[in-house]
Formats: sequence, structure tokens, C-alpha cells
Amino acid sequence: MTDTARNKALASQARRIYVEALVRGMAGVVQALNEAAALLLQQGAEHPVMMARRDGVQAWNRLGPA
Repeated sequence: MTDTARNKALASQARRIYVEALVRGMAGVVQALNEAAALLLQQGAEHPVMMARRDGVQAWNRLGPA
């Protein structure tokens, strides 16, 4: 195997491992975002801020799973 082929194989393996780690960690990120959004909705704020939070959470719930 040439150095170029070896480097390409190593780079491919590194990308695969990186993506797999990202996918494994995604569930934790989603859960943390859901919890943070729920906390923000419970906090008082000016009306425009509350509306923006509500709209953001609704969009996240609608589009997040996709």
C-alpha cells in the first residue's frame, strides 16, 4: 500500500469514527436542548421575548426530529 493510499484510508477511518461519535452524542444534546427550552418557557420575560421563546420551542419540536 502506498503512502497516499494509506493516508486516504486513515483519513476515511478518522472521519467515520468522528461521525459515529457525533451520532452517539446527539441524543444527549437533544435532551439538553429540550430541558433548556422548557426552563426558558417557565421563566418570566417581556412579551416579545416570551413569544420568541415559544416560537423557537415550537419550531424545535416540529423540525428537530427531522
